[in-house]
Amino acid sequence: MASQRQEIETAFIDSVERVTQQYRLVLLFDTVEKIFNQRAFGYLLTIFAQLHNVTIVLASRPDQNGVDIQHPLAQQLMEIFGGSTKIDFIRLLAFDDATAMEYVDRKQLQVDVRLQHKYKQALILLAEGKPILIDMAIELGNWMRFASWLQRVAEQVDELQILARSADPADRRRLDAERAIFNEKLVEWAKQTLSRLDQLVIVLAYVSPLSASSVGYILGFSTSTVSQLFLSLIHI
Repeated sequence: MASQRQEIETAFIDSVERVTQQYRLVLLFDTVEKIFNQRAFGYLLTIFAQLHNVTIVLASRPDQNGVDIQHPLAQQLMEIFGGSTKIDFIRLLAFDDATAMEYVDRKQLQVDVRLQHKYKQALILLAEGKPILIDMAIELGNWMRFASWLQRVAEQVDELQILARSADPADRRRLDAERAIFNEKLVEWAKQTLSRLDQLVIVLAYVSPLSASSVGYILGFSTSTVSQLFLSLIHI
């Protein structure tokens, strides 16, 4: 059994090396905090450590302190790859309000959406400057699904901003409760996505920008028909 596994490993490494002799291979792993201490993941890393001309990008949310050289994930990487491999730890910080507003404006251009200023303020406040939440709310079209709830929140954006500046634990809990609902609304929409058309929208959202022509080509509709459908949806 051990000899068979070794044969498979050797064959895999040889096949990858034939590619990396000409091209740099980039391997991307997300949500690594869920698997970094699993045996299977450690085994994969030992295989990757034998490859050349390979860049491995690991994304995770390990804890509130981020990842540093003392973190178990860092220790695991150092143990497997040793001192000869360059390992960088990059902590991605949340956007500040100005950067988040700029990000929202850019997203609007990509999906041809125009949100009122109070809606953008509410999104930024509830998303806590996290790009992934802003993406889900705008790029995937979720704002259409919970527009009535977001409208209520937007009308209270001044109050929410006061809560965000407050040091009172009770105020913080109120704001955290609204943010929890915001997250639930995003996930709730994803869970309720059952139609093939909705699934298509999600897939195409990853091929930015989502365009009327791309939807029309796949569905066999004219661009003008799809544009009219989009216009009937974009109403905030």
